Amino acid sequence: MAGHRFTLDEAHRAFKLHIVRPESERAHRRIRQLAFASQVIHCLFGALYTLLAIRLVLVLLAASSHAGFVRFITAVTDPFYAPFRGIVPSTPILDGAAVLSVPILIAIASYVVLHAALNSLIRLLVYRTQIA
Repeated sequence: MAGHRFTLDEAHRAFKLHIVRPESERAHRRIRQLAFASQVIHCLFGALYTLLAIRLVLVLLAASSHAGFVRFITAVTDPFYAPFRGIVPSTPILDGAAVLSVPILIAIASYVVLHAALNSLIRLLVYRTQIA
């Protein structure tokens, strides 16, 4: 088992089944805290993906920027979209009837990479706790 890398779910099941016994309650507590942190990260990134996808659809459908819901989505996503605004031009589609906002797609892809990196870091911390 020393060469096996556990996912957070596997680590949690292993503790339930007593396959992996922590040397101390402290190690067990740390793994539980990391599992909780992972769940919070998943939740936050899931919300971010959803909001950015809604913004993408609203831009694609040329929704009125005066509508309250559109203003709300724009205001909430602006801090996350701002670094990507203008990075590449948006592409008109359907004979110019709609616009595909490529920067929003780049933002979503970038946040997916960041999400994966954070999950990898948490898995590394769990693995280090298990072998320590």
